[in-house]
Formats: sequence, C-alpha cells, structure tokens
Amino acid sequence: MNALDKLKVLCAAATEGPWEIEEWETDDGVEVSRIVNHNGERVLADEICDEDAAFIAAARTALPALIELVEAYRRLLAAKANAELSNAFGRAVLTQGYVDAVAEYNEATYVVEKAWMKLEEACPK
Repeated sequence: MNALDKLKVLCAAATEGPWEIEEWETDDGVEVSRIVNHNGERVLADEICDEDAAFIAAARTALPALIELVEAYRRLLAAKANAELSNAFGRAVLTQGYVDAVAEYNEATYVVEKAWMKLEEACPK
C-alpha cells in the first residue's frame, strides 16, 4: 500500500468532516477548545491548544482534497505522456489515437484545476 492509499484509509476511518473548533470558557475562566464534527459532536479531547485545534480541524478537510489533487496530477502526467507518445508515432498523420490522447490530457488538466480549487477552499483563510 503506497502513502496515498494509507492516507485514504486514515481519511475514510476518521469521523466525517468537516471538523470545526468549538471554544468556550470554563467556570474558572480558562479558555479551552475542542474539535467537533458537523453535527456538533465532540471528536477529540476537550483541552488542546488553539494552534493544534486549528491544525487538526483544517487537516480533516484539506487532507482528502490534497490526496485528490495528487491523484489528479498523476492522471495528468499519465495523459501527457500518452499524448506525447501518440504524437511521436503520428507526427505526419493526425491519428484518432492522438486526438483521443489530447482529449484525455485536456480532461486531466481540468480535473487538476478542479482539485486545486477544492484544496484552496478546504484550507483555512
């Protein structure tokens, strides 16, 4: 199992996202944070520092988007290699294989752009 597959397993096993930070003040005036899921249910221990809470909450949403982006780039690279290979064999004649390879490359480029936008949206502002 490669690293991306391992990350996908971790994401699939984790509580469904997005996660958010819930902050409040205890009776003795201490400000604390906890991570809650989209239903307001506690995901992690009540007391963690604000920076850790922000990182963990952002990672739950950003990590799946990052995996998707890496996979989209892999498809793009494969499509590009296929288009270049088809072009090498069909320089003089515009073959259907070359046309299909270019279409596949264009689709892969679009998928990368969508995955990149999704990652941008997932990251905290």
